[in-house]
Amino acid sequence: MRVPLNWLREFVDVTCSAAELAEMLTMAGLEVEEIEEPFSYLKRVIVARINAIKPHPNADRLKICVVTTGEQTYEIVCGAPNIQEGTLVPLALPGCELPSGIVVKEAKIRGIKSPGMLCSQKELGLGEDHSGIWLLTKEFNIGKTLAEALNLDDTVLEVAITPNRGDCLSILGVAREVAAITRQKIHYPTFTLKEAGEPVFKHFRVTVKHREHCYRYIVRLIRGVRIQPSPWWLQAKLLLAGVRPINNIVDITNYVMLEYGQPLHAFDAAKIAEGHIIVRLAHAGEKLITLDGKEHSLHDTDLLICDPRGPIALAGVMGGLNSEITPETKDVLLESAYFNPITIRRTAKRLNISTESSYRFEREVDPEGTFQAAQRACYFMQSLAEGTVAPGMIDEYPEPQHPVAIYVRIPRVQQLLGMEIEKDQIIDILQSLQIEVKEVEDKLEVTPPSFRHDLTREIDFIEEVARLYGYEKIAASAPLLPLQARALPSRQNWRTRIKDILSGLGWHEVITYAFIDPKSFDKLGLPSEHPFRQVTKLLNPLTADRAVMRSTLVPGLLEVCSYNHHQRIYHLRVFEVGKVFRQIPDAVLPEESYKLGGVLSGYHFDFSWHFRPEQADFYDIKGVIDALLQALGINEVNYEFQNDIPYLNPTNSAYIIKGDKCLGYLGEIQSEVKEAWDLKRSAFLFELDLESIFDLIPKQRQFKPLPKFPPTERDVALVVPEAFAAQAVENFVTTLAIPYLESIEIIDVYQGAPIEAGKKSLTYRLTYRAPDRTLTDAEVDKLHGHIVGKILKNFKIEVRQ
Repeated sequence: MRVPLNWLREFVDVTCSAAELAEMLTMAGLEVEEIEEPFSYLKRVIVARINAIKPHPNADRLKICVVTTGEQTYEIVCGAPNIQEGTLVPLALPGCELPSGIVVKEAKIRGIKSPGMLCSQKELGLGEDHSGIWLLTKEFNIGKTLAEALNLDDTVLEVAITPNRGDCLSILGVAREVAAITRQKIHYPTFTLKEAGEPVFKHFRVTVKHREHCYRYIVRLIRGVRIQPSPWWLQAKLLLAGVRPINNIVDITNYVMLEYGQPLHAFDAAKIAEGHIIVRLAHAGEKLITLDGKEHSLHDTDLLICDPRGPIALAGVMGGLNSEITPETKDVLLESAYFNPITIRRTAKRLNISTESSYRFEREVDPEGTFQAAQRACYFMQSLAEGTVAPGMIDEYPEPQHPVAIYVRIPRVQQLLGMEIEKDQIIDILQSLQIEVKEVEDKLEVTPPSFRHDLTREIDFIEEVARLYGYEKIAASAPLLPLQARALPSRQNWRTRIKDILSGLGWHEVITYAFIDPKSFDKLGLPSEHPFRQVTKLLNPLTADRAVMRSTLVPGLLEVCSYNHHQRIYHLRVFEVGKVFRQIPDAVLPEESYKLGGVLSGYHFDFSWHFRPEQADFYDIKGVIDALLQALGINEVNYEFQNDIPYLNPTNSAYIIKGDKCLGYLGEIQSEVKEAWDLKRSAFLFELDLESIFDLIPKQRQFKPLPKFPPTERDVALVVPEAFAAQAVENFVTTLAIPYLESIEIIDVYQGAPIEAGKKSLTYRLTYRAPDRTLTDAEVDKLHGHIVGKILKNFKIEVRQ
């Protein structure tokens, strides 16, 4: 909220400096973010008169204007076609920095020295006209700065208004706060309204069909207006407040909105069919072209202002093009209303329209202030637009809202603030905020004013006492309470443990959006019936590409990978622990579960002169999963190749199996998916179901002492078909439960001569160890021969010779 100080001074006496006022407001809860003089550059622009115009000796299209400021005469080179002798013009002197960034300097133009610049409205940031020099009217005094002449020599406070303080979105609202802080009386505007002609009821009527969305609707009629530019005092106030002047009627509605905080809308009365205003919800698919020229398709939750032909305005948000004020407008129908804040916010957010009007309606306006704001606007249309105000008004307000009285306990005030504040002082503070106060023993019966919607509980009034008394006066004290942290849930501890393990393995944690693009599933190549497509749609998404809740971590991880590849970071190891959301049909809320996902691309090792830069492969990511699960105490995990995950290469990916549970999957990203996500290098990913993993983590870890006796190793090379899974032998040997067999692992895979085509050689290393003695070679050979025989018989394969 931009608050020009001179405008504020019309309603409350401000004797302190702008900086001191800003400090007072900030300490009272209205944070002043900036103090500025937006038109300070106009102090270097002087009102001057053109005394003479001479031809330029070296240019046919340029003229030399002899201008005077009353004290000094300048010869200014100018090429504008509209300059005339005797006219008043704005002269920018050297050192003036214009809004465009141009700094005026003394310069030679085609050989003639020009110590300044005659400016257009657009060059001065005071309008859109740049067809020629701005010719000022005779009311301007020669020699005055343009800042003074236009009443723009003012300081503006940029005040941050919190969402609960919609009452401060006006000059009067801020003035009320200043008056309360300084214990002054506020000076409300006074004016006299004259009415003439036939009453408004004779030609217009209002029907409110959905009163839960429109609590009050006032209409006034002003006849015979003259559309013209507003006087400069009004334009200056709008400019200082950050609003662009348009014409006197529109400027009046904006002025009153800034003054009272009540948005108004002016309709061309001649464009209202049958003189009938209808306030109703939109029909689904109904169309409306708003004042910005955009056509909007409406939902049945949008509130409209209509006539019998259809919509003429989007209630509380923006007017319709079919009822706007134009230079031909003669009669104005003025609207002042109180709309449901939730209704206005829903429409504004859905259509992505934010206006000064919707901003205030969303934060709730004063239902009792609608009348006074309408009266004020009628007064200005009478005095500044030569209009005649029709007698009477249409006021649809069947259920007036009355603030509810609340009790405030004096001991409770002192208890919460931790200090003694006298009862009389509490009453004085509350009354300074225009709160009605009645004493009832050790309690106060308080009734908030109609513009303070945020005061609904005892604690709200106690907060008002605190901020007006002064937060800085309340002594700081630490609470004397024994604090003991609660133990974290076991699953949260395990999630932290998983992050620590992966970080120790050289991976980096990322956090991606829980909202994803619905098109992500197409980019992953998922069929229409895939479970990942059972998503929860957002009612009000931030953007179209964040419209659904994620059902998998994969899209977010691929976005991270793609982003890094575009930054030429190809060696990448990132993971994420997060929730996914699966929408169950007919369920109100989605099913939530934790997943662990990761993406790997680049090389086997980080860049170093120790290692050659070899591309990472399937076994790099498999090794990470093995290390993670083993660190969690989950052993004997199997990997089964898959061919039903569309976004993974079926020849280089697998499911992770433990017993009869699928813990997740891992593999290389398909080339089509890699292209869809614009990945520059090969990449591998994994996704694990943490809920399944948590169930497998041992509740207790059993200590096993280090072996006292040395192991004995035996190798065996087996010739198997090319498609044979090496894991099958390890699983089989494990099930034999052979005593003294400590482990079996594959150490070599070979294809080529002398192995015949279509086959390969797998070499396994078996480790034997006894806990109480050193095994003899004879014992090991016997055990080893027994195991090899079982393998050959079970798989019908042979030992490589």
